Amino acid sequence: MASIKHFKQLEQLKGWRQQVFVAALAERALPNLVFFADLLQVDLKVFPERVVEAIWHGIETRESISVQPQIEALETLDEELGGREEYGAMPARDAIEQILNALESLVISTSDMARKAAEASLQTVASFVEFSEGDGLEEHDLVMLLERHPLTRSELVFQRELVELLKKAAAPTASFLRQIRELSAQGGVSNIGISLCEDEEE
Repeated sequence: MASIKHFKQLEQLKGWRQQVFVAALAERALPNLVFFADLLQVDLKVFPERVVEAIWHGIETRESISVQPQIEALETLDEELGGREEYGAMPARDAIEQILNALESLVISTSDMARKAAEASLQTVASFVEFSEGDGLEEHDLVMLLERHPLTRSELVFQRELVELLKKAAAPTASFLRQIRELSAQGGVSNIGISLCEDEEE
């Protein structure tokens, strides 16, 4: 799937570029949390959309935001979902992890933050493909399925395009961040193809 070169490029992202990359993956995973939390009838004590909005605002304005209350609320939600056996709890928890990473990137920075976020997003896709289409497959066939699956390819294309855009950008301007958010949101469809559009229309 992803090459060593790709992950090395991610480890070279520093400062605001790293923050934008991680925030973009949180944006991309957001529908998974909203959809499955509703499906599983989980009472949200925090509004994930508002948290992600605050993350983008913090990157754009460089203003410090109070992340601890949001982190604690998300961790509580993660614990609640951790007690659920339904499949939907998994991508929902993965989305929480991405949002937590994006929040933490505003206050701390580690060289592997972008790489770990990228790997986690790819793992979400792999788990979904295996759950939905991999039942009964031998290991070799499963590996081939994962490598060739449209969702896997789409995720890799997205990550690589995002890296290229970040490398070319001089600063996190408002227009640039809007471009990244639109790319990441991809019309309200997540990295595993979950869409909130139908829910919003009803």
